[in-house]
Amino acid sequence: MAVNNFVPFVKYVGKINFIDTIFCKAKFEEPFSTGLGGTPPNLDFYMENSNLVVGFESKFLEIITETKSEFKEKYFSIKYLNKDFINLMKEYNNKKYYLHAAQLLKHSIGLINHQKKHGKDIILYYIYWTPLNWHEFDEYNKHENELKTFTQEINSTNQIRFVNIKYTEFWNIYENNILLNEHIKNIRKRYEFSIQNCVRSVPLREKSV
Repeated sequence: MAVNNFVPFVKYVGKINFIDTIFCKAKFEEPFSTGLGGTPPNLDFYMENSNLVVGFESKFLEIITETKSEFKEKYFSIKYLNKDFINLMKEYNNKKYYLHAAQLLKHSIGLINHQKKHGKDIILYYIYWTPLNWHEFDEYNKHENELKTFTQEINSTNQIRFVNIKYTEFWNIYENNILLNEHIKNIRKRYEFSIQNCVRSVPLREKSV
C-alpha cells in the first residue's frame, strides 16, 4: 500500500511539494533507532530535508483486527522521553486496540531520538485505507474513535507532532498534481471501493499499480 502510493515521491524527489515543503530525500522502510538496541523500528516511508523529517506509517487491512499493545520494561526508562510520553505508553500497555498504538509510539520514539541527535523538526503521519462505506462497520468506527483519542493524547505530550490522514484524503490533495494525476487515477481504480464484508470482500494480496 505504501509503495503503490508513495513511489512517485521517490521518483520525483525534490519536485513534489508536501505540506508546503520540498524534500531532498525519500525512502521506503527506513530504520530509526530508539537507542535501546535490537532491531530498530522501520517507517514505511519517510522524507527529509535540512530542517524536517516526516515519517509515514501506512495501514491497509490491519486496522480491522484488534492488536495487543506491548512494551518491554526498558521503554519506560528512556531518558529523553518526558513524563507525559512515558505515561502514555503505560496507558496503552497490555491492552487491545484496532489502532496499532504501540507501533505508532515506538516509531515516535525513533523519530524523537533522531531529533535529539540531529536537531530537526519531526512529524509522524499515520495514513490508512478505508472503504467508501467504512461508516457501516463497527471495526472502522472503533478505529476512528481510538485514533481520535490517541491523536489528542500523543500531541499533548509535546514531544512529536502526530497527524492522521485517510488515503482518500491524500488522493484528493494530489489528484490534480501534474506529476501525480495519472498515478492517482490508477490508485483510485484499485483501492477506492465499498465492501460488503469487513474481511472477505477486501483483496488480501497486494500488487504494484
